[in-house]
Amino acid sequence: MKTLVITFLTGLFAISTINAQNKLDNYVIPNMGDTIYGKYDESVNLNGVFNVLFIDEKGTKITYKPGELIGFRKDNIDYVDREIRTLGRIDHAYLKLVVKGYVSVYMSILIGDGGPGVVQLEEKYYLEKNGFTEKVDVVGFASKMKKYFADDPEIVSKLKSRAYQYANTPAMVRAYNNKKAE
Repeated sequence: MKTLVITFLTGLFAISTINAQNKLDNYVIPNMGDTIYGKYDESVNLNGVFNVLFIDEKGTKITYKPGELIGFRKDNIDYVDREIRTLGRIDHAYLKLVVKGYVSVYMSILIGDGGPGVVQLEEKYYLEKNGFTEKVDVVGFASKMKKYFADDPEIVSKLKSRAYQYANTPAMVRAYNNKKAE
């Protein structure tokens, strides 16, 4: 009898472990419709446009183009769709929120094409203020950020002395937001 109970409990534990491993933590939120749980397949760069490939719970492959999703979750990281305005053009990008506040910092890690089927993972920062999102460029970073944060002399001073550089964008924005909150 004891062996039967131990066998039953071991089987129950194994089944619950398998179910926990098969739990689908990734999801997409389409513009029109409910949240769809499934597996994130990959992002594919087609002519400079990243499409999200997703497999739903039933195994159906779905391709989402930029602007078709409100956001998605991949590996416990939430990405949201943002309109990026550059030179009179509006692009869509799926970005991860890094700093939220008066000025928010988003980061994209699914950018760049290393050739057929190879996506380079590089961090690109984006700033959002008053509903407008714009890319932070490495080239000309200090001069652009001096204008962006002109109302904070301490940040401008640190930009001039190169204490703040591109990699410090989140820290710089946190400092700015903290002053705005005072």
